[in-house]
This record gives sequence, structure tokens and C-alpha cells, in this order.
Amino acid sequence: MAVILLAAAATSDAQTAPAERSDVAIVLEIQQLLIPNRQVDDPVLRDKMLLKDLRKIPALMATFESKHAASRHRPLAWSLAVNALALRRRIGDPTVTTDAIIQAAKTLVASSTQARYQAQGRLVILEVTADEALALALKTPTTATASSRPAATQAARVRYKKMAGAYAGQFVRFADRYGKTTFAPPALYNAGSMYLEAGRENDAVAAFDRLSRDYAKDPLALQALMVLVQLHARAGRADKALAAKRRCVQNFENSSAATKYRADIAQAECLGKPFFLRFRSVRGRKFDVCDHRKKTVLVYFYALVSEEGLTERVTGTMADLGQLAQQTGCVLVAVGADEKTRTKKVAAILDAAKIDTTNLLDPEGKVATQYGVLFVPAVAVVAPGGKLKAIVTHADIVPAVRKALGAAASRPASRPASRPATAPAK
Repeated sequence: MAVILLAAAATSDAQTAPAERSDVAIVLEIQQLLIPNRQVDDPVLRDKMLLKDLRKIPALMATFESKHAASRHRPLAWSLAVNALALRRRIGDPTVTTDAIIQAAKTLVASSTQARYQAQGRLVILEVTADEALALALKTPTTATASSRPAATQAARVRYKKMAGAYAGQFVRFADRYGKTTFAPPALYNAGSMYLEAGRENDAVAAFDRLSRDYAKDPLALQALMVLVQLHARAGRADKALAAKRRCVQNFENSSAATKYRADIAQAECLGKPFFLRFRSVRGRKFDVCDHRKKTVLVYFYALVSEEGLTERVTGTMADLGQLAQQTGCVLVAVGADEKTRTKKVAAILDAAKIDTTNLLDPEGKVATQYGVLFVPAVAVVAPGGKLKAIVTHADIVPAVRKALGAAASRPASRPASRPATAPAK
């Protein structure tokens, strides 16, 4: 809407004062220079072209200040100029100094009393100042001797953590003050990140949680939820990690994180509940998991057995799992989701690999989806009694399954040896 209004104003100004570039025309040109060329596929070349355009903006701002210092569009012009400097630094322009960014941000703050411009300028000043101070805090004095460097380094780390915590508090206070602007979410994200740097995990969780709840649809809320999932999982807070995943799925349903979390949620909801599986295998055998309630059952989910180069990987994993099942007294069955594969072909592949594992074809992935298995390889561990104990997903699946079995596996005659898985301002 702002661009449309400015364009209309530029047209009007051009009719009344064609000899002089209007304030609106300059602002529109700056806006255009901030837009990268989407038709260029190479990101490196695109950044080079963008940087070339961004470097034209200071001259435009100089013209604006000399000709239109009293313009009502001055705050917008300086807002764009600050964005341009921040973008140049992000791209890696060595000519952009901290002082230049701070000075531009201060000019923006002085140019208007509107909350959005005040918030943008003050947030940029706080971000740049914090980055500069924290970078200096980690530096060891060049005068330190070799023997005193460890002590100097330790002192620098203590100083860094203390400073990070202090700046995190400033970002929280900023969010308190400018909570109704679009700059509160990046402030809270910065606060959470710096609290982590300071070793204050509880405060970090509070900042990320506040961001994800108070600004539920902001893109940074997705990042905050992903961090919360990691922090809660690492601390053993499985229920809170699961709650964060549910909020992610609810608020960012089309994100890649939500896709993964849907599987995690489905698996969590199935754990501890009866596992149902009854079918006729590719060799015509009948299988019902209920017939093996006295043993642990391993259900190996795989896909793409017919694809060139992957057949040996799938059959190799199946053979290794078969050996593990034999060693631990478990029962192994396999479920394959491959729309291109036919029963006779899979049977022939298993025969060629000398694998006798009971095998079900599930081309639509109904069984896998029922238990939240969206990624393969995966193994469902069904404990004696028929309840799902775990679903293991890991690139190196066999050692991961061995570790997950634990006491759930039926005791073998002899135990086998184990074998070795900051946000920019808007």
C-alpha cells in the first residue's frame, strides 16, 4: 500500500515539478534498489548485483537530505537506508562500519516519534552494539604471555557470559516497550539466543516461549519453537518438547519442521499402546503380531527396494537386523512401501539375497503412517505383551535398534557384543 501511495505521489510531483526529483521519487528508487533480482538463479551473483545497487543508496540519501530534509517521507527514507546498511553487512560488505549503521539508526530515531521507526532504530542500535561488545569481550589481550593466556581466556569467557546476560535483559526490556511493533519478535529471539550464550537456559526458554506464544504466526516463532524442542528434549522434558512440536504443527502446518513433528507426535501417541499388524507375506505366509506376545517383535520399515543401488542397502540392513533378532531372541518382520515393486519381484530379491524375513508390501504406506513412520529406515520395537515400546529412526539403524532394545528384548542364550548417531530486524 505504501509503495502504491508513493507511486501516485511521485506521478503527481512529476507533473508539478518535472525539473527536480521529488522526495517520493527518491524513496521509490531506494525501495527498488533493495529488491534482489529474482531472475538470477546464482545466489552469489545475485548478492553481487544487489550489493552494487545498495551502494547507490548513500548518494540518494545525500540528495534527499540536501533537497527534502523537511519531507514527511524522511522517516521512511531513513528506515530504508538503515535496512540497506544492515543488508550490506549481512552480504559481507567490508566497507560498512558499525559507526555508520549506528549513526543511520540514530538519525532514524530522531526523524520521527512514531513507534515503528523508534523501535526499528533502537533495535538496530542495540543489536549492533551488543555484537560489537560481545566480540571484543572474547578477545585475549595481545600483551598476554603464553603462560597467562589460559587465565586470560577464562576471564574473557566469564566476562562474555556476564555481558551476554546483560544484553539479553536489554532485549527483553525492548520487547516490553515495543511489544505492539513487528520488532518485538526479533528482540525476544535475540534475548533467548544471548541467554543461551550466558548459560542461563531457563531464561532462554522463557524468552523463546514468550515469542512463540505472543507472536504465534511470526516467522521467528517457528525458529523459537524449534529451539524449544531441542532444549526440552536435551533436558529430558519430553512432554514440553512434544507440546512445542504440537504448537509448531498448529501454527506452521506447511513448514518442513511441522512435517517431521507430525511423525514425532503420531509416534508419541502410539507409544505404550497395542501394536496391531496382521498380513500375508510376499511368500504367502500369514503373520499376526498377537501370536508373538511372549517375545519382542521388530518391525523394519523400508522403501525403494527396487531402485538401482538401494536394493543391496535394504537387504543388507534386513540381514543385519535378522542377525540381531536371532542374537537377542526377537522376532523380525519387514514392511516395505514401494509402489513400483510387485510381490513376486520382492520375493525374488529376498531369495537372491538368501533372506528369509517375513515381508509385507504396503505400497500406500498405510501401516507406516498409522504409527507415525514418515521416514525410513525405521524399526518399531514391540515389547512382550504387544505394546509399542519405541520407534527407532536412524541412518545407522542396526546399532540404534540394539541400543533401544535394552530390557525389552527377550533374553538370548548368550549376549552379543555391542557395536557402534540471530534474526534480522524486519
